[in-house]
Amino acid sequence: MLDLSFNNMSGTLPSCLGILSNSLVSLIRKRNNFHGKMMNAFMLGSLLTELDLSGNRFTGLLPRSLTNCTNLEILSLEDNSFHDAFPSWLGSLPELQVLVLRSNKFYGPIQGYSQFPKLRNIDLSNNNFSGQLHQNYFQTWHAMSSDDLGVSSAMESEISSRIVFTYVKYTVTLIHKGVKTEYDRILTIDMSIDLSRNNFEGEILASLQDLRGLQALNLSYNHFS
Repeated sequence: MLDLSFNNMSGTLPSCLGILSNSLVSLIRKRNNFHGKMMNAFMLGSLLTELDLSGNRFTGLLPRSLTNCTNLEILSLEDNSFHDAFPSWLGSLPELQVLVLRSNKFYGPIQGYSQFPKLRNIDLSNNNFSGQLHQNYFQTWHAMSSDDLGVSSAMESEISSRIVFTYVKYTVTLIHKGVKTEYDRILTIDMSIDLSRNNFEGEILASLQDLRGLQALNLSYNHFS
């Protein structure tokens, strides 16, 4: 684990960090002054389960080598200046459960067929996304389609063992009704979708009713009709 958060570090991220992803489980560099483009050097076989670069000054496109991080469960990149279309290609990550892209410069419609099989929380708020949402877009988000929020005792044991042996404490900050809350353990947080403060338009999707586990839905400050 490498956690350098809440400091005054600056500069760009060296590409060697991508090589380290084959030995690191958690890479956290939030709330610093790193800038420039995010390194595009994540290697096949990456062990990363958590990547948090929030609260910096990163710009440009998201690196496509993130698709090599097939163990990734948390990706938190909020409060930067990434300028890219919606990264639907992240839907190929089989373990991704939390995707936070809040407060960047992402733009355009949400296009492409994306599975996101285990996604439980997605925050795209305060960007420049636009256009209409496709009627069937959320139908493949199967983790949110279940209203069983409980975690089995076997799974709890597995999570606890992994946290003990890798010294990783999963945390993610979510915003509900303007209140920031830090949650521990991604498998026990509530399920939510936040698309607020964008330029989406058209009808609110009827397919949202299929997400029976959904506990928070924020569509405010858009142009839905």
